[in-house]
Amino acid sequence: MRQIFLYLFLLFNLLIGISSCKTETSSLLPQPITDTIPIEIPFSTFHIPISYPISELEQFLNEKIQGKFFETTIAPTKNEKDQVKVEMTKNARIEISSNNGKLICKVPLMVKGSITNSQVNFLTKGIKPVETELILILETPADLDKDWRLVTRFELTNIKWVKPPVVKIAGINFQLETKLDAYLQQNKGQLTDLLDRELHKAVSLEKAVGKIWLDLQKPMIVVKKPPQAFIRFICHSISGDFKIRGDDLVCFTTIKTQVAMVAKTEMKVERNELPRFKLVTQNSSMSDVHVYAFAGFAQLNNELGDKLIGKEFITDEFSTTIRNVRVYASDSGLTVLMDAKGDIDATIAATVNPRFDSVLQTFLMENFQFQIVSDNALVNLGNAVLYDRVRDTVQTYLAIEMDTLIRKLPAIITGAINKGKTGRAIDVDISKLKILSCQIALGSKRLHFIVHTQLTSEIEVKQINAGKRVRIKAKKKAGS
Repeated sequence: MRQIFLYLFLLFNLLIGISSCKTETSSLLPQPITDTIPIEIPFSTFHIPISYPISELEQFLNEKIQGKFFETTIAPTKNEKDQVKVEMTKNARIEISSNNGKLICKVPLMVKGSITNSQVNFLTKGIKPVETELILILETPADLDKDWRLVTRFELTNIKWVKPPVVKIAGINFQLETKLDAYLQQNKGQLTDLLDRELHKAVSLEKAVGKIWLDLQKPMIVVKKPPQAFIRFICHSISGDFKIRGDDLVCFTTIKTQVAMVAKTEMKVERNELPRFKLVTQNSSMSDVHVYAFAGFAQLNNELGDKLIGKEFITDEFSTTIRNVRVYASDSGLTVLMDAKGDIDATIAATVNPRFDSVLQTFLMENFQFQIVSDNALVNLGNAVLYDRVRDTVQTYLAIEMDTLIRKLPAIITGAINKGKTGRAIDVDISKLKILSCQIALGSKRLHFIVHTQLTSEIEVKQINAGKRVRIKAKKKAGS
């Protein structure tokens, strides 16, 4: 009898020990953080070169300017009765190129000289008109005005005669080159003013830049499942550095903005209208971008729950299946609490400290901690097999979820800019995106990220409408 009581006493103490061990271990599980944390969103600087092909200017002018350029009557001799009607007509494509930061415009003209009157008029009847060609060469710098319109200041710099114009009156050759050169110099404003006026009227970056500026500020959904989340660009200022670069006119725009992921209830921010163009020298082509993003624990619970609930962990001693998952921030780090049932019923706590490795460009889960609470006396914290399997599973799934969120950034930024398509064709290219760092902070409801990245981007405006054709008004007469 005494032996039976001794066994009962030992069994009772064993049960008490197991029960007290579970209670004590439960109290040592990582406790949730209850405080929210303030987040300060750094400013981002987007450098977006918006290029306008010079070939488009060339195409525009060739569609816009057709036919007769100049028409005048000159006296090739000292006698005013001798008169030659001179007509200049565009006979080939206008060519525009660039050199040393200026646009070079070559205008090919057919020159037709017809003798209309002569002191010996009976000798000139039946003489066919004289035809030759010349090329007008004009140069201009290029700028933008405050309204984002192209500003040119064309100057006639050279007149190249393919063959000097010569008319024969009474058997004598008379050179028209000198008088026509003087005429062209005297009337060059008709051509330069036309080019300046038509290009200023037609070529504007306001619509392209304005559409990008406004569309950047439109929320973009990044989490479709409730609770939904959006990316907002809060644009503060824009400036540009306008240059002629090779075959393009380029406005190197600099946009100061804040980029933040927001919940649906946090989107009430008015859009700022496009400011006027402001010239500022740009020293870098790389955009320096800080993006605030977050992962709500409700979202992580759903995502990890889909992957972990029903997963079975098997050891040589037992098997157990995950029935419930909860993710939260604790003083120890990011904790995944799992309720498991099977050969044993247990609560498993896995805690990690997420860190982004800028060299590997991936998330790492460090300082793994493992705790298990169970009524089963066979289970203990030193179960190496269960420890390794839980660690590998939790770290893999958490890294995938965080990587998925961060890897959306190139598509988010490209999509935000690419929405700026108007009736004009706009090509957008974003490349060399690299994540420099990712700060991670844990709050009571969210996992917060400040992602610092650099990228290059470029936009090309590809088409303008020529509209109605124009011609230079002919000046009927010029003095000798």
